[in-house]
Amino acid sequence: MSFAITGLGTNSNSSGSTLVLTTGVDCPPGSLLVIVTCEGGTAAAAGTIALSAGGSPTQQDTKANGNKGASGWSSVWTIYTTADLPSGGTITYTKNGLTTDGTSISAFFVQGGDGFAVAVNATPTTGTTGSPSISATVAANQIDIGIATNAIGVDTWTQAGGWTSPNTPLNSSATVPGIIVGYNTVQSGSLTYSPTLNTSLNWAAFELAFNAQPYIGDNVLGKFSA
Repeated sequence: MSFAITGLGTNSNSSGSTLVLTTGVDCPPGSLLVIVTCEGGTAAAAGTIALSAGGSPTQQDTKANGNKGASGWSSVWTIYTTADLPSGGTITYTKNGLTTDGTSISAFFVQGGDGFAVAVNATPTTGTTGSPSISATVAANQIDIGIATNAIGVDTWTQAGGWTSPNTPLNSSATVPGIIVGYNTVQSGSLTYSPTLNTSLNWAAFELAFNAQPYIGDNVLGKFSA
């Protein structure tokens, strides 16, 4: 079964105890919802995430940009939604540090997954110079998702060749960190996600893959099959 990917957008702020992303489209039940957060400033660890509907996401990975907590804590959260997250629904990140911590969020959902746990979860990488890079070995029936974040500071992302952005990359500024996400449903084997940063800021990178919902004859199999 093929994958269908829909972006839910991005948001950022540098005031308030929470950061809210309000969805502009409906996210149906059984969708793989992927959320990326990055909290800069004083946070000693990542905060928490909550949905207005659809269940409680699992934190798959968390890592400090450049392996330095003061550069921002980045996290990847996923869930196969258990109910409809309607247009106008909310994804709320509660900060772990000060209300003035610059924080960013990006979210999208995937249809066509098998409904089960992450199939590949590469060990996150970090760096203090250059651009992010991370590699994983994926199968032909998987969607490979690459993610990178960077610390607060003026910088610009360029998407890696062969990868597609579900949302417009969120460039960092003097007040908020940056997030870029790419997915690949065409290639398999050893894949490297390596988007480009215009300047050198502390970064973190993540790569996860999920299985497609399989077919046997005319029957769809998987957790959400009839």
